[in-house]
Amino acid sequence: MEKLSRLARRILDGEHAAYLQAIQEFIPFADLSGIGSSMNFIVHNTRILECVFSINGRQAIPSEVKSLTASGKVSVKPMPKQRFIEIYQDYVCGCVLRVAREAFALLPLDTILITVLTDALDTSTGQAGKQPFLSVVIPRATLNTFNFEQLDPSDTVLSMIHHGDLKASRKTGDFDSIIPLNMSDIAQEPDQDTDINSILVSAQRLRAELSKQCAALSPELQTALQENGDK
Repeated sequence: MEKLSRLARRILDGEHAAYLQAIQEFIPFADLSGIGSSMNFIVHNTRILECVFSINGRQAIPSEVKSLTASGKVSVKPMPKQRFIEIYQDYVCGCVLRVAREAFALLPLDTILITVLTDALDTSTGQAGKQPFLSVVIPRATLNTFNFEQLDPSDTVLSMIHHGDLKASRKTGDFDSIIPLNMSDIAQEPDQDTDINSILVSAQRLRAELSKQCAALSPELQTALQENGDK
């Protein structure tokens, strides 16, 4: 119990290492191991967490559709390509939302930036490799407004700031690779203390400049300004 209390205090103090320790020790993503092969986290500051994870390939979605015929026999047909893509899109976006919910439940974050990688063909080399195909910024305040019983995962993710349209390439059948979002794409509120200090510094600099300019005036102008100020 004392160990947990110390960890909680460190998190509240904004210690980045404590954030990562909490993720490792509480392992809220352990049951998401079926999602992908790796999941890496970066603590940018006390309010923003970044997650990059590699999602399992298309083997996560069945490639066949089974149904019963009128005679009671099982009919097996290849899943239509468009239907497969639709299911895969919702699968990916559902994983993104799950990661976001787990992170917000564990840590006092305001925002999480999630980038998803998958195996895809690099047509310039002819080799398959991990490529980013979806990157999304999810604010806690926005996530809290969602009705998870009714939403469509793909529509929800694509309604937020994101890169990636989740449309499969006609040439390769894979999602097109993208340039992931970064910290500059996240709207951050200025730190209040820093903002006040900046204002004070600017005011002091302006006062010094005005004093210098007044000192350079002729005695007659200084007297006139003083008389106007007294009126």
